[in-house]
Amino acid sequence: MWWLIILGILLFVAFVPFFAHFSYDESGYRFRVLWGIIPIKRLPGKKRQNNKEKPKKKTLSETSGGKLSELIPIVKIGCGFLNALRKKMKLKLELRVLMAGDDPCDLAINYGRAWAATGSLIPLLEESFIIKKRKIQIDCDFGAEETLVKANLRAHIATWKLIGIAAKYGFRLLKHYTKSMKSKESGVENE
Repeated sequence: MWWLIILGILLFVAFVPFFAHFSYDESGYRFRVLWGIIPIKRLPGKKRQNNKEKPKKKTLSETSGGKLSELIPIVKIGCGFLNALRKKMKLKLELRVLMAGDDPCDLAINYGRAWAATGSLIPLLEESFIIKKRKIQIDCDFGAEETLVKANLRAHIATWKLIGIAAKYGFRLLKHYTKSMKSKESGVENE
Protein backbone atom coordinates (compact mmCIF):
# COMPACT_ATOMS: atom_id res chain seq x y z
CA MET A 1 0.00 0.00 0.00
CA TRP A 2 2.89 2.36 0.75
CA TRP A 3 4.15 2.01 -2.83
CA LEU A 4 0.84 3.47 -4.09
CA ILE A 5 1.39 6.55 -1.94
CA ILE A 6 4.95 6.94 -3.25
CA LEU A 7 3.73 6.44 -6.81
CA GLY A 8 1.04 9.09 -6.29
CA ILE A 9 3.60 11.56 -4.93
CA LEU A 10 5.96 10.87 -7.84
CA LEU A 11 3.17 11.38 -10.37
CA PHE A 12 2.19 14.64 -8.69
CA VAL A 13 5.80 15.88 -8.75
CA ALA A 14 6.24 14.79 -12.37
CA PHE A 15 3.26 16.78 -13.65
CA VAL A 16 4.01 20.05 -11.84
CA PRO A 17 5.54 22.32 -14.51
CA PHE A 18 8.58 24.56 -14.38
CA PHE A 19 7.98 28.19 -15.34
CA ALA A 20 10.49 30.82 -16.42
CA HIS A 21 9.29 34.40 -16.69
CA PHE A 22 11.32 37.27 -18.16
CA SER A 23 9.93 40.79 -18.23
CA TYR A 24 11.31 44.19 -19.11
CA ASP A 25 9.66 47.55 -18.56
CA GLU A 26 10.45 51.01 -17.19
CA SER A 27 11.57 49.58 -13.84
CA GLY A 28 14.17 47.34 -15.53
CA TYR A 29 14.35 43.62 -16.14
CA ARG A 30 13.08 40.80 -13.96
CA PHE A 31 13.67 37.06 -14.28
CA ARG A 32 11.96 34.37 -12.19
CA VAL A 33 12.05 30.59 -12.23
CA LEU A 34 9.20 28.74 -10.51
CA TRP A 35 8.39 25.09 -9.91
CA GLY A 36 4.62 25.14 -9.72
CA ILE A 37 4.09 28.03 -7.30
CA ILE A 38 7.41 27.64 -5.49
CA PRO A 39 9.98 30.30 -6.49
CA ILE A 40 13.42 28.90 -7.27
CA LYS A 41 15.37 31.88 -8.63
CA ARG A 42 14.65 35.58 -8.93
CA LEU A 43 16.85 38.19 -10.62
CA PRO A 44 17.64 40.89 -9.71
CA GLY A 45 17.71 39.56 -6.18
CA LYS A 46 17.81 41.48 -2.94
CA LYS A 47 21.00 43.47 -2.68
CA ARG A 48 23.23 42.46 0.20
CA GLN A 49 25.60 44.83 1.83
CA ASN A 50 28.97 43.21 2.07
CA ASN A 51 31.79 45.09 3.79
CA LYS A 52 34.42 42.47 3.01
CA GLU A 53 36.96 43.29 0.36
CA LYS A 54 36.65 41.22 -2.76
CA PRO A 55 39.71 39.21 -3.73
CA LYS A 56 41.57 40.32 -6.81
CA LYS A 57 40.42 38.43 -9.90
CA LYS A 58 43.04 36.50 -11.79
CA THR A 59 43.62 37.41 -15.40
CA LEU A 60 43.33 34.84 -18.14
CA SER A 61 47.09 34.51 -18.44
CA GLU A 62 47.40 33.75 -14.68
CA THR A 63 44.91 30.86 -14.76
CA SER A 64 45.36 27.48 -16.32
CA GLY A 65 42.76 25.97 -18.61
CA GLY A 66 41.71 22.63 -20.01
CA LYS A 67 42.24 21.23 -23.45
CA LEU A 68 39.87 22.28 -26.21
CA SER A 69 39.66 18.70 -27.49
CA GLU A 70 38.14 17.68 -24.12
CA LEU A 71 35.64 20.53 -24.18
CA ILE A 72 34.19 20.00 -27.68
CA PRO A 73 32.29 16.75 -26.88
CA ILE A 74 30.82 18.38 -23.76
CA VAL A 75 29.68 21.37 -25.83
CA LYS A 76 28.06 19.01 -28.36
CA ILE A 77 26.18 17.24 -25.56
CA GLY A 78 25.12 20.62 -24.13
CA CYS A 79 23.88 21.81 -27.53
CA GLY A 80 21.89 18.60 -27.94
CA PHE A 81 20.36 19.15 -24.48
CA LEU A 82 19.37 22.74 -25.31
CA ASN A 83 17.96 21.64 -28.69
CA ALA A 84 15.81 18.96 -27.04
CA LEU A 85 14.75 21.43 -24.34
CA ARG A 86 13.65 24.10 -26.81
CA LYS A 87 11.48 21.60 -28.66
CA LYS A 88 9.62 20.69 -25.45
CA MET A 89 9.16 24.21 -23.97
CA LYS A 90 6.05 26.24 -24.63
CA LEU A 91 6.29 30.04 -24.79
CA LYS A 92 3.97 32.97 -24.30
CA LEU A 93 5.32 36.19 -25.79
CA GLU A 94 4.00 39.69 -25.19
CA LEU A 95 5.71 42.73 -26.66
CA ARG A 96 4.52 46.31 -26.64
CA VAL A 97 6.50 49.13 -28.21
CA LEU A 98 5.36 52.74 -27.92
CA MET A 99 7.29 54.72 -30.51
CA ALA A 100 7.86 58.40 -29.84
CA GLY A 101 8.54 61.23 -32.24
CA ASP A 102 7.51 64.74 -33.20
CA ASP A 103 7.77 64.38 -36.98
CA PRO A 104 4.96 62.19 -38.42
CA CYS A 105 7.04 61.21 -41.46
CA ASP A 106 10.00 59.96 -39.42
CA LEU A 107 7.67 58.19 -37.03
CA ALA A 108 5.87 56.46 -39.90
CA ILE A 109 9.18 55.27 -41.36
CA ASN A 110 10.35 53.99 -37.97
CA TYR A 111 6.95 52.34 -37.44
CA GLY A 112 7.33 50.48 -40.75
CA ARG A 113 10.87 49.44 -39.86
CA ALA A 114 9.73 48.12 -36.48
CA TRP A 115 7.00 45.99 -38.08
CA ALA A 116 9.43 44.76 -40.74
CA ALA A 117 11.91 43.68 -38.05
CA THR A 118 9.12 42.04 -36.07
CA GLY A 119 7.79 40.30 -39.17
CA SER A 120 11.18 38.79 -39.92
CA LEU A 121 11.87 37.80 -36.31
CA ILE A 122 8.58 36.01 -35.56
CA PRO A 123 9.01 33.18 -38.14
CA LEU A 124 12.48 32.47 -36.73
CA LEU A 125 11.06 32.25 -33.21
CA GLU A 126 8.16 30.06 -34.34
CA GLU A 127 10.58 27.74 -36.12
CA SER A 128 12.78 27.46 -33.04
CA PHE A 129 10.16 27.30 -30.27
CA ILE A 130 6.54 26.31 -29.68
CA ILE A 131 4.76 29.63 -29.19
CA LYS A 132 1.32 29.07 -27.69
CA LYS A 133 0.36 32.72 -27.47
CA ARG A 134 1.88 35.86 -28.86
CA LYS A 135 0.73 39.43 -28.56
CA ILE A 136 2.71 42.10 -30.34
CA GLN A 137 1.71 45.75 -30.37
CA ILE A 138 3.58 48.62 -31.93
CA ASP A 139 1.97 52.02 -31.36
CA CYS A 140 2.87 55.62 -32.13
CA ASP A 141 2.76 58.53 -29.71
CA PHE A 142 3.49 62.03 -30.93
CA GLY A 143 3.57 63.47 -27.41
CA ALA A 144 6.06 61.06 -25.86
CA GLU A 145 9.71 62.02 -25.52
CA GLU A 146 11.31 58.59 -25.94
CA THR A 147 10.38 55.15 -27.21
CA LEU A 148 9.18 52.74 -24.52
CA VAL A 149 9.30 48.94 -24.58
CA LYS A 150 7.45 46.45 -22.43
CA ALA A 151 8.25 42.77 -22.95
CA ASN A 152 7.07 39.59 -21.24
CA LEU A 153 8.29 36.11 -22.08
CA ARG A 154 6.93 33.11 -20.21
CA ALA A 155 8.18 29.59 -20.81
CA HIS A 156 7.04 26.38 -19.20
CA ILE A 157 7.89 22.70 -19.38
CA ALA A 158 6.51 19.72 -17.50
CA THR A 159 8.82 18.28 -14.87
CA TRP A 160 8.68 14.77 -16.33
CA LYS A 161 9.82 16.08 -19.72
CA LEU A 162 12.67 17.97 -18.09
CA ILE A 163 13.69 14.91 -16.08
CA GLY A 164 13.61 12.76 -19.22
CA ILE A 165 15.78 15.16 -21.20
CA ALA A 166 18.18 15.62 -18.26
CA ALA A 167 18.47 11.85 -17.78
CA LYS A 168 19.17 11.23 -21.46
CA TYR A 169 21.88 13.86 -21.78
CA GLY A 170 23.17 13.28 -18.24
CA PHE A 171 23.79 9.64 -19.18
CA ARG A 172 25.65 10.78 -22.31
CA LEU A 173 27.75 13.18 -20.23
CA LEU A 174 28.52 10.48 -17.66
CA LYS A 175 29.49 8.08 -20.47
CA HIS A 176 31.85 10.70 -21.94
CA TYR A 177 33.33 11.41 -18.49
CA THR A 178 34.06 7.75 -17.73
CA LYS A 179 35.55 7.29 -21.20
CA SER A 180 37.86 10.30 -20.74
CA MET A 181 38.89 9.13 -17.24
CA LYS A 182 39.78 5.68 -18.60
CA SER A 183 41.85 7.24 -21.40
CA LYS A 184 43.68 9.45 -18.86
CA GLU A 185 44.42 6.44 -16.65
CA SER A 186 45.74 4.41 -19.58
CA GLY A 187 47.81 7.40 -20.69
CA VAL A 188 49.41 7.66 -17.24
CA GLU A 189 50.19 3.91 -17.18
CA ASN A 190 51.84 4.02 -20.63
CA GLU A 191 54.25 6.80 -19.63
